[in-house]
Amino acid sequence: MSELVYSVPVELASSRLGQPVILRAADPGNLLSLPAGYRIEDILYIRLYGIGAPPLPDIFSNSGIAIDYVLTNAADQSATLYNLSRLLSGCDLRVSIPMQPGFSRAVKLAAALSFTVKLEYSGSFPGMSAELAETLDIYLHQSTVSQPIDFFHSLLLHFIHQDAVTLWQIQEEDPALYRQINGQGQEVMAGLSTRRPLPASPASFVTDLQKELSATDSECRDCPFMDCCGGYWKWPNRELSCAEYQLPEVFHILRSAALELSRDQEAFSRDAAGRSGAEP
Repeated sequence: MSELVYSVPVELASSRLGQPVILRAADPGNLLSLPAGYRIEDILYIRLYGIGAPPLPDIFSNSGIAIDYVLTNAADQSATLYNLSRLLSGCDLRVSIPMQPGFSRAVKLAAALSFTVKLEYSGSFPGMSAELAETLDIYLHQSTVSQPIDFFHSLLLHFIHQDAVTLWQIQEEDPALYRQINGQGQEVMAGLSTRRPLPASPASFVTDLQKELSATDSECRDCPFMDCCGGYWKWPNRELSCAEYQLPEVFHILRSAALELSRDQEAFSRDAAGRSGAEP
């Protein structure tokens, strides 16, 4: 198994010395309080909250460390996103957008500003299916999109390359690979919430959940995407109806787009080989 990655508040960074970490900070200035001997190379990326804080300290802004900025409210974020482009220009920046009412508008603006985007799920809400469909259409068809929008992008690559990956891994929430230290120093599930307790068997959690849902939930048992979904949408709410929120349709659309891209690539390769063979 790959080495565990911990998401750690900067105030508790000393608890994971020498391990690969994602550092979380509400104020970039707090990054200067890292303990002596802390190695910059152990930081996979920095997860920031709150645009009112000052810019990154020079030691980090010039280090090449990636920044993941988390929008705290997806509904009204135009000023925040414009400020991000000013304060963090030159950084390897991703914007994580919670799937809350209004998130599709935030994604559209973030994509227009050429940000890499990650959607973060913490529970369903009325209107989620329409916003998800609109966001998927932005990713696939809007000409101004130049950077990935995940989880769409990684699922599209999965369907193209047929690699073994689950939505849990794409979202960096598989407890076999990713875990979170909350503000009280407790080890919990990774993700937007810091209140989701770690399961009894974290290393096999996703496999165990797949088996359980395949045995007890007809929607999961008959789903052609169970291997790559891993029951992601049904945890912790087993009662959620994927069909109600048109979640399988998202997978169908991405799989169809992957097939079309693969066919186009094959046709291009054949044409290129034909032109090469026709040259004297």
